Amino acid sequence: MVNNNTDCESLEVDLADRKYNIYIGPDLINHSGEILKSILDYRKAFIITDENVAPFFLEKIKDSLLKESFSVDSLVLPPGEHTKSLSSIEKIIQILLDSNIERNSVLISLGGGVIGDLTGFASSIILRGVNFVQIPTTLLAQIDSAIGGKTGITTPQGKNLVGTFYQPTAVISDINSLKSLPQRQLISGYAEICKYGL
Repeated sequence: MVNNNTDCESLEVDLADRKYNIYIGPDLINHSGEILKSILDYRKAFIITDENVAPFFLEKIKDSLLKESFSVDSLVLPPGEHTKSLSSIEKIIQILLDSNIERNSVLISLGGGVIGDLTGFASSIILRGVNFVQIPTTLLAQIDSAIGGKTGITTPQGKNLVGTFYQPTAVISDINSLKSLPQRQLISGYAEICKYGL
């Protein structure tokens, strides 16, 4: 799957109807093309990320996918909770349809929980469901929101009142991505780990 210089572990999520792997290790974003090549038969990818994450990782993942003969498109959204909205979903769907997304394409979420929720929701409703890969870049997303298939958006009536349960095809957790985080975000992730432990 990845070369011998990459220290990668995987955990299997075994569901009633199917299984998927969570890949964990350093430098996995640079090897994401190799990982996805090993689990996907079709090579059309669409990356959704935000303006905070894109400067760090978007070109790296594009390069990795292009090396493995994927065709790659991307969309960069504004960061923050306000992006998790019906208007963002409408924009994503329009761009995907204009880009001729196909039933066996893959949507890739590159970012934290907001981007993961948006991308997961879009992948669950476009063409009645397409492949979806989570590449979480925050500690909170790596231990929580990227796992379990919860997707959703926020409406004026409340948070996550519109959404679906839609499991990813894979989760790629690159622990090196955590080096880009401010201390406050890391502490939030560690607090969640402690909560789970208790």
